[in-house]
Amino acid sequence: MKELAALAYRDTTAENREFWKNEMGQALREIQQVYEDKLDTMRTEIEASYSLKVTSLLPFYASARITEVRQRQCFRVVRP
Repeated sequence: MKELAALAYRDTTAENREFWKNEMGQALREIQQVYEDKLDTMRTEIEASYSLKVTSLLPFYASARITEVRQRQCFRVVRP
């Protein structure tokens, strides 16, 4: 009976502290992993969207550049 009483009244503060420290550490690691996964997904989506927009603008840029070159050539012909 005394042994059971000793077990029941023993100080478990250090054990509890270590347990919760480990639990909190694991929870933080899980949260960080979820955050990083979500960030990677968002980064990939944004990069794909940016790439698509740039690709769709390239023909317009090329057309504008050709027009600019032709205008310069015409300007040189008009002004010797």
